[in-house]
Amino acid sequence: MSAISMEKRKQSNTINYLRAIAIILVMIMHSMTFGQSHFNVGKDNHAYNTFLAVLDSVHVPLFFMISGYLCHQQNVPKYYKKKFFQLLIPFFVFTTLKFIPNIFIDHLYDFKSIAKEFVNAYVGGNYYWFSYCLFVLFLIAPLLWKLKNKLVLVGIFSLLLAFNIANGFWGLFADGGFLYLGDVLRNGPFQIYAAISFGTWFLFGYILKQVNAEKLLGKQWIKHGALVLSLAVGTVAITLFAKGMLENVFLRKVMISLPLSYVLLYLFSLVRFKIAPLNYVSKYSYQLFLLDSLIKLALLNLVSMLLPLNIPIIAVLALANVAISTLISYLAHKIPFVKVLFGLS
Repeated sequence: MSAISMEKRKQSNTINYLRAIAIILVMIMHSMTFGQSHFNVGKDNHAYNTFLAVLDSVHVPLFFMISGYLCHQQNVPKYYKKKFFQLLIPFFVFTTLKFIPNIFIDHLYDFKSIAKEFVNAYVGGNYYWFSYCLFVLFLIAPLLWKLKNKLVLVGIFSLLLAFNIANGFWGLFADGGFLYLGDVLRNGPFQIYAAISFGTWFLFGYILKQVNAEKLLGKQWIKHGALVLSLAVGTVAITLFAKGMLENVFLRKVMISLPLSYVLLYLFSLVRFKIAPLNYVSKYSYQLFLLDSLIKLALLNLVSMLLPLNIPIIAVLALANVAISTLISYLAHKIPFVKVLFGLS
């Protein structure tokens, strides 16, 4: 194998490991916040809440950066068709799996409540917000492909970043803001508001690819210097947040996600061997996102009947959720009809 081929494979593995870590952090975060809200585990622990805020700042932004980085020019009709089957088919399947029980258990047969829940689930996309948000970004991605001038891309990114930081202070999309549409459409129809926010990281990842960031980081002084800077900025951001001096949620996510994501990239770039489990988790990362809430609910409620839940137990259950969801996705991939429903065709 040539040196170039080996380097490309190494870069591919690094991206896979980052994507796997992103979804693992998502599932840990979901389990821990569920444990807080339903079992009061660590609810008043300031250090624990700070830790959860750091997780919240890193996991999904990292996922969107990777999605933007991997987004590349291709045949548009085929691209849209692929994204529809990859994202929306499983979205509708899993949303329906949640919608039907919600109708019969929570709302019984009240038509108004059913209509409201339908809008919440299928128009607002609030059961699986990530699906609509990512699909909206993929829809507009071909517009980015037409922009060959890198300065224009950077300019658009700067405007988007500034708008979202400002929105963090003004709360245009929050309760009381003039763009707020209520609890049912709190992120706009089809998660448009969420796409505006997380589009910042998606566009940042896309720009990194356009400026050939991997080549720049091939220079050791840049690679190591960026690590020192990232550690410094990340430490300052976390310290400011822990002291209550970084209340703007979007700004907090930017200041923590970018440096810590680079630290993860740096660490995985040092790995000289293949980590097969992480490659599987990465391959089925979207399916894990969909399965997460279902498996998490079953695991936490089952174990809570057997012993008291605490932070270490919830963390272990989150990792068990990762393993179980990966296995389910792997098996689904083996069954022709089921793999279409899971977005694996």
